[in-house]
Formats: sequence, structure tokens, C-alpha cells
Amino acid sequence: MATDRNKRGPITPSQRRQAVKEKFLLWYSITHCVRKAARRCGIHWDTFYEWRAKGYLTDEEMWEAEERFFATVRGELRMARYIDDPFHPQEPIIENGRVCASVKDPFEHASRTYILRLAGAHLPEFQPHR
Repeated sequence: MATDRNKRGPITPSQRRQAVKEKFLLWYSITHCVRKAARRCGIHWDTFYEWRAKGYLTDEEMWEAEERFFATVRGELRMARYIDDPFHPQEPIIENGRVCASVKDPFEHASRTYILRLAGAHLPEFQPHR
């Protein structure tokens, strides 16, 4: 028995909207910018605000996407040794005589200055105390 997700043939408008929503949340978790994420998904950024107003995108979904973004930024800071990480080895991991490559990194070409600016703008532990 085929489910809606595995059914052959053209997708319905609701299936397309769900796919675009998932893609939007993925790109929002990478860029933390509504306009950039909307552009990557092929929708206008006003559609995002329409979905928020109608309740199609919930606060919880947006919060989860933001948390993924924050985790990515914290991971980059750990890799750059700006944050101590007791589980991060000081030496590269070597397997079969080769240095293990990491998974594709969304901040691969980002400068460390840019990552520090992201941290200062979004992470509470990098906010100046008032």
C-alpha cells in the first residue's frame, strides 16, 4: 500500500507546499535570514509572513530551525578554538593513515571574522553584558 509520500505521479499542491516548507526551514537553519531562505526555495518572502499569520509555520518550527543555526555557529567557533570543547581532539583524527574529512560545512568559505560577528549578533553567551 502506497502512502501519500510514496505515491507516483504529480504531487498535489499541499504536498508541494509541505516540501517547500521543509526546504525553507532547512535553509533558514543555515542562513538565519528569511529573505535568503525564501529565495532558495523559490517563494517570495511575503509568503513566509503569510504562512506565519495563518499558522502554517509555527513558533516551535522556527525555534527549532534557529537552534540548529545556533548549534552550527557554536560548532564553527569550537572548530576555530574560540570556545573550549572537551570532546574535540587537539590533533586531527587519522584513520588508515589519512586525515578524516569532515561533512560538508555550510561555513566552509566563511571567514572567522564573519563567524564571530554571527556569534556576537545571535548567541547569548557572546552578547555584551549590560
